[in-house]
Amino acid sequence: MVFFYGQSHKILKTYSDREFLCENCNSPQLDYIVRQKYFHVFWIPIAPVDKYAGIYCNNCGLTRKQIYSKNGAAYIKKTRTPIYMYSWLILIGLLIAYAVINSSLT
Repeated sequence: MVFFYGQSHKILKTYSDREFLCENCNSPQLDYIVRQKYFHVFWIPIAPVDKYAGIYCNNCGLTRKQIYSKNGAAYIKKTRTPIYMYSWLILIGLLIAYAVINSSLT
């Protein structure tokens, strides 16, 4: 039996920030990209692991996958984890609830 599992990430939200300048081209056109890392089985998310922020410059294309700044931390805190990131846990919980209810009725 083939069993596909692993870790992946999903872009949750992009925030435009004109407060800081790009370190490469000194342009104020930076976007903060908040990503959610999660475990998956058969490409269906089981549970979220970590949330992190990166930057992307719209002018020169400079990308930093992970950054540590006050703005990045604020955007991470502001962005909520979607409910579908818990889909396997919800499915298992529903199956357990169904089994308990079904066994109590018989």
